[in-house]
Amino acid sequence: MRLVSAQKLGGLSLIVGPLLAFGCFLFQPGGLLINNALMSRGEATVVALAQHQAIANITGMGIALGLILVLSGQIALVRSAQSGDSVEALSQLGLVFLAIGAVGWVLMQGLNLEMSDTRVEDTASFQSAAAVFRVEFGISQISGLAVALGFLLVSVGFATRSEFNRFAAIAIALVSVISLGSQIIGISIPAQTSTMILIARICFVIWGAWSIALGVGMLKRSAAVHSA
Repeated sequence: MRLVSAQKLGGLSLIVGPLLAFGCFLFQPGGLLINNALMSRGEATVVALAQHQAIANITGMGIALGLILVLSGQIALVRSAQSGDSVEALSQLGLVFLAIGAVGWVLMQGLNLEMSDTRVEDTASFQSAAAVFRVEFGISQISGLAVALGFLLVSVGFATRSEFNRFAAIAIALVSVISLGSQIIGISIPAQTSTMILIARICFVIWGAWSIALGVGMLKRSAAVHSA
């Protein structure tokens, strides 16, 4: 009964987490819909967050909660597929990278809360927020690499398991490789940073869709065990 409950909770986390995180990101000031700003342009991002402080606070907390749910669901998923072989070890290693990346992204939302309290008309306050943004930007780069590597390892591990869609897992592995490559290029060639961030965001949407599909699969397996 405990296993069934864990699978249900994990499945729901994999479904709700990506939807919550992406939905809040859409409306986060400086993101996609409200005062769109390039992630590499700190001044525009700080102004957007400060001008829409209430929305920034709500969406920041929503994104953090969504990321935590995704990580929780991935942990439950890997545990439910334990087999004791090298494939499981690969997925477990992937979870470590996902956890590191998720913690970094959650920390970024905390920094966004701080920047949203900026008084843009105050030069000292604005310069302080700009410094915070540079820290956040560095965290976003290393966290993005960790998440991409995490999804790569998890998807490669799942590609050999019969209970998962092998072709979907291989596709996610390819998406993760693209994300890794684009982020490395963005870090190495500053002029390409904005384009590479856009590619990485598209990859996140694909990872989110895969996570939702995995969550649905967990709920189905949980229902089957419960009815047996």
